[in-house]
Amino acid sequence: MQTSTNETKTAMTIAEFAKREFALAAERRDPSVHTDGTAEWIAKIEGSVLQMLEKVDELPVEDRSRWLALSLFSRLSVGQVVTPLLGEEAEWEPFGEEGLMQNKRCAHVFKRTDGTAYDARAIVRLSLDGTVKPDGFESRDVVFPYMPKQEVLAPGQQSAARANPELKLVTE
Repeated sequence: MQTSTNETKTAMTIAEFAKREFALAAERRDPSVHTDGTAEWIAKIEGSVLQMLEKVDELPVEDRSRWLALSLFSRLSVGQVVTPLLGEEAEWEPFGEEGLMQNKRCAHVFKRTDGTAYDARAIVRLSLDGTVKPDGFESRDVVFPYMPKQEVLAPGQQSAARANPELKLVTE
């Protein structure tokens, strides 16, 4: 007689998932491109990531709060704003050139002496090898409220705004 068991399969935690991914990456890593210090450096980074993910695993999953918290963390951890810039006087501070102002909340948004503003990193041009060179950024004029965003372009790709001048990327 065969009896059926009612086993409950537990979901993998995010930290367990990361450990599995790190192990897979280690298997696929080309040892010829790594120096002796690289393994220690990789282990340190993976350890730091695992510590953060273990904290994430402690957050509640019953509602969407975990995923909203992660979304906010993702933006804030790389210095991105979570609400639009308003262009108010309190957001600006003097920057280098006479009269040029830099936004305190988003360091790549500037205001000219005539009051117009631009995002110095609105367009990111990738090089042929997929990296971004120092000269790979282009500016775009903005109006407020403005939520900073970047348009990433492959080599030779034209900006959507330039390809279609009627397309407005930033609206009031």
